[in-house]
Amino acid sequence: MAIFSILYIILCLVSPIVLVILIILLVSRKHQNNGSKDNFEKIIRSVYTYTLVLIFLCASIVSFIYSVNTTAEYLLPEEKIYYNEGSNKKDEELEKKNNDNEMIVNMITSMATFVVSLPMFVYHIKLTKKDK
Repeated sequence: MAIFSILYIILCLVSPIVLVILIILLVSRKHQNNGSKDNFEKIIRSVYTYTLVLIFLCASIVSFIYSVNTTAEYLLPEEKIYYNEGSNKKDEELEKKNNDNEMIVNMITSMATFVVSLPMFVYHIKLTKKDK
């Protein structure tokens, strides 16, 4: 089991580097004219915009899913049964209120991330289409 976790960690560390190298190779093949400075700037700009497109796409998808999940958890809470004989009703109410507040904060944070990342994704998609 430890081998799988080590492989998972290595994969998580190596995959972004491999993704950036893949983007660089694909963009450099696309812009293989002459070795001019203008060509190099186009390659770097394309790599930058494609990398940002991927980042903002992932951020918008994850934040949307997380906000829907948090909203559903808040609106449809699970019933919790406490078996502690020493706890009183005040402690249970305080814990429920703290959980509700934490869910609301998570909901607002994920929705804000979605609201910020979606326009950034659209903007960088337009940049990539303009570069073609």
